[in-house]
Amino acid sequence: PAQAFFVQPVFKKSGVPFHQRGTSEMAEKRASKAKKATAQKAEETPPERVITPLAVLYTHATSTTSVISLMIMSGGIIMRTENLSQGTFVLLMTIVGIVGSSIIVSKMENSEWRRELRRKAEEQQRDMGVTFEDKCKAAGYMGLATPPTPLEPEKDAALLAKKRASEAAEDKPAGEKKGD
Repeated sequence: PAQAFFVQPVFKKSGVPFHQRGTSEMAEKRASKAKKATAQKAEETPPERVITPLAVLYTHATSTTSVISLMIMSGGIIMRTENLSQGTFVLLMTIVGIVGSSIIVSKMENSEWRRELRRKAEEQQRDMGVTFEDKCKAAGYMGLATPPTPLEPEKDAALLAKKRASEAAEDKPAGEKKGD
């Protein structure tokens, strides 16, 4: 009799079936992508990015939490107000508030003291030995979004190279002892 032949979907590069792929492998894949992005940014060194109010609005509008909140709020306003113009006024003021706050947020994010604060935080993380790749790995393990790219990618790439060199140096004597 004929036997059924089932094909399991398999990742192209690793050859591992979907159901056997663990979170650590996905986190390592994200970290390797982050490492490539960091190395590429270190080579390019583009000008500092500017956050626009439109980008803040887009991020807010595409956020699942804000979409659900606005839907619940608008539904509640429509159901509870007898006069539709009151509900319309509240929704209009909510939209004006969101646009106004996006302008304020973009101005704060682009301010010099905020950039300096980010630089100091990255410097403290580098002093502790935390690289962008490590942050991406941790975000992958926790199911969070990829963290923003470092402001000074060349320093992060140098720390990563230093870290890998020290790991390779630690692995060498252990390998020599096993061979003896």
